[in-house]
Amino acid sequence: LFALLFGRSFCAGVCPLGAVQEAVVFRPVRLPGWLERSLGLLPHLCLALSLVFVAAGACFLICRYDPFVHLFRLGGPANMVVFAFVLLAVGMFIARPYCRFLCPYGVLLGWLSRLSWRHLSITPDKCVQCRWCGNACPYGALREAVPEPEPAAAQAARRQARRAWLALPLWIAIAAAAGAAAGPALSKAHADVSLLAELRAEDAAGKTDTSWPTRAFRAGARTRDQLEQDVTGIRHRFVIGTALAGAFLGCVLGVRLATSFPRRRRDYEP
Repeated sequence: LFALLFGRSFCAGVCPLGAVQEAVVFRPVRLPGWLERSLGLLPHLCLALSLVFVAAGACFLICRYDPFVHLFRLGGPANMVVFAFVLLAVGMFIARPYCRFLCPYGVLLGWLSRLSWRHLSITPDKCVQCRWCGNACPYGALREAVPEPEPAAAQAARRQARRAWLALPLWIAIAAAAGAAAGPALSKAHADVSLLAELRAEDAAGKTDTSWPTRAFRAGARTRDQLEQDVTGIRHRFVIGTALAGAFLGCVLGVRLATSFPRRRRDYEP
């Protein structure tokens, strides 16, 4: 609701993950535009996968792989602690890398901020377009003024944009098919799918009770047939979910390609 009124104020002034990264910025460098736009697709991937894993009952990816929560708790898995320190080291030179290139919550707030009631603006009556603010901003958060293109260049850009919009369904279909193909592999993150794999491995090796999940299952009331049926349903949900996630990512990519051509911009815009 606040983002609808005033934009991404949470990211700017409330989020503790952003505060941790702000504290370590030492000598930020600006990334090339193509690289920043490419990395900007990763938060959409994180959001899509997080929703798929929750809907399939596997896990909460956002909580499990939050890089900084283990710093706040003064403990956690070694790989996540290392990941947090790697991000902080990168953050010395690439400002707020998690916020810009991984955080799925920022995607949701970004969408809402496009519809917000009030927007930040650079006063056009005082801006002399000296480029100082754009050069100083470590986040690439300023869009520079773009002069009116030549008629031939503008017409070529419009043709390319039309072709990109026409190709949008193709991007969606390809990404949906790729997502559906990845569903069975991603379903292994679900506890029941990994349990069934362990049981089959024990059967093949002629052993039983090699781990506590299999011991608990064999001592429980659920039958092997019930587990098989549950795993079939889980895999089906993953295939559907990853197909939808792929379609979403294909849509994001296609729209970005279709709107990436330069358009006239009279003033600097945050």
